[in-house]
Amino acid sequence: MEPMLSVAILNDLHRHRDAGGHVKTWERFAEAATALDDQLELTLYFQGEQDGETRVAQNVRYVTLRPVLSTERIAFLTRLSEHTDLARLNRRLFRALRVHDVFHTTHAAFTQARTALAFARRHGTALVDSVHTDVPRFARIYGEQVLERMFGTTGLAARALRRIDIPGRRAHALRRRIERHWRACAHVLVSQTRDFEHAASIVGAERVSYLGRGIDRAVFAPERADRRRLARRFGVPPDTVALLFVGRVDPSKSVLTFAHAVRALRERGHPVHALLVGRGNQAREVSDLLGEGVSMTGPLPQSELGWIYASCDLLVFPSRTETFGNVVLEAQACGLPAVVADEGGAPERVRDGVDGIVVRDPDPGAWTEALDALLRDDGRRARLRRGALEGSGRPTWRDVLETDLLPVWRDAVRRSARVRGPSELQSR
Repeated sequence: MEPMLSVAILNDLHRHRDAGGHVKTWERFAEAATALDDQLELTLYFQGEQDGETRVAQNVRYVTLRPVLSTERIAFLTRLSEHTDLARLNRRLFRALRVHDVFHTTHAAFTQARTALAFARRHGTALVDSVHTDVPRFARIYGEQVLERMFGTTGLAARALRRIDIPGRRAHALRRRIERHWRACAHVLVSQTRDFEHAASIVGAERVSYLGRGIDRAVFAPERADRRRLARRFGVPPDTVALLFVGRVDPSKSVLTFAHAVRALRERGHPVHALLVGRGNQAREVSDLLGEGVSMTGPLPQSELGWIYASCDLLVFPSRTETFGNVVLEAQACGLPAVVADEGGAPERVRDGVDGIVVRDPDPGAWTEALDALLRDDGRRARLRRGALEGSGRPTWRDVLETDLLPVWRDAVRRSARVRGPSELQSR
């Protein structure tokens, strides 16, 4: 029998009710790990307002640590959708890491990952990384937003800054930092082909594999559809085609592409209504564009999402920054076809023309035309829904944990020759 394995997951983000897919993914893996109490001790480290610990089960706990240099404390970064720590090292975390056999970093550019890397280099602890966010691209998007707010889009200063391309330089620097982190890792887990090719070019294909996602079949199921409830809760008229968007309501998810397309469809006379689940700095702009043609729920817990997916007609998801596209998988499990962009991880979840549509142009006009064609063809939409249902046999979170993660962690420990046996967590 394999010895007990103690794994630290370094999230570098805040855990809260409205957290995004990165945090939610690891919460689901934590829940799955509770069933493996004879094999695995899992500690998930997050940012928090105060240091603290929450015991999920005997073998699973959440630890929060106050950031050393939070992006929330930097004036021009306060509008970020998710905040992290920019310090080079968190000494409290460094001391806490001594009890673990494997460090699994999930945001290679930031403080918790950098602290784990420093500890691993000093003590030889096994180090693994997984890619959940296109950090360089997000840095570029938000950097451009910051400069636009500060200097506008016209004038000498704005033109000079565009030539210098500070966001592009920052994105390049972050990419190099991530690559240096990967070189120190025993293994890198990715979710899309582009990231596989990138990581393989740095560490070799034998040290790279795919990390899937699971589905909670009790939550995400077509039987949960309730269109009347959708009308009562969110004001979605029952005689309209409900177009769903789930995610941050900001430029990183191309939400205005969705909003402009819906507006154009309504102007053409299509009875469509937009339902947005999420929050972000473009919520007011979306509301102004669509008026009574949109319902905005704000962030919702996972337990609410299943029946909403099942009650809508199409998931419209123009984001080009996804590393996986969890929302697409969740929609398909509910029998909801997805219309997605041709870049990032989302199109790798869709069989184009079978259970969804891939739009190969980021222009809102192209999205309008693609959706217009679907709205004019009830039979095609019905076939896509059937395709989503037929392909919706998805693994559970425990399946993915046991197939994609545990073998990687154990192999990393064998390589580091640091199997400890029962963890010191038992005595804490």
